[in-house]
Amino acid sequence: MKEYNEYNNKLVSVKTATLAKQNGYDVYNPECFATSEELDRTKEMIIDEWTGMIAEGYNFFCYRPTQSSLKKWLRDKKNIQVYLKPTKNKKWSVYVDQWGCHLLTDYIIKDNYEDALEKGLLIGLKKINETKMETDLKTLLTEIMIIINNEPELPGEMSDEIFKTIVKDKKGLTDFARITVRLTKKNIKDNISKYIKTL
Repeated sequence: MKEYNEYNNKLVSVKTATLAKQNGYDVYNPECFATSEELDRTKEMIIDEWTGMIAEGYNFFCYRPTQSSLKKWLRDKKNIQVYLKPTKNKKWSVYVDQWGCHLLTDYIIKDNYEDALEKGLLIGLKKINETKMETDLKTLLTEIMIIINNEPELPGEMSDEIFKTIVKDKKGLTDFARITVRLTKKNIKDNISKYIKTL
């Protein structure tokens, strides 16, 4: 598999290109990954698209950007900055920021610039996924809390006759409380299930 385009710019890996696609990267590139129906999606092949044609029997899968173009897309579209700094021992340190906040808690050092940049791009793309999952989870939890709050309490007042009967009957009182809790839990579960089916 080729590593550089005709201008000698480093192309990203299959893993990085696929993750970029999942996060909305759709900038045209003359290089792309394609797959055939016979191949598993983990066995995509690189196709030269300079002619505008994809090899017979293959279908377009995703663009394969250069590292520099994906870095620009992350900066312009997601406000994620990936940058590198040389170390004293002639290696490269990776930095990834979003909205001025550092996304890395550990130092990442790579032997060469291209490997370091690839690592930074992957971290930036994974951060987009994490943010989306956090947002989805917050939305789900918010809806669950609304469902719980909307669960009605027992309507009206308990009649004196029922109260007197229950007070004198320990087992009856226990059964009444147990049934009430059971029905409440069932209603909440049913309403949550209905909400999840709409997602």
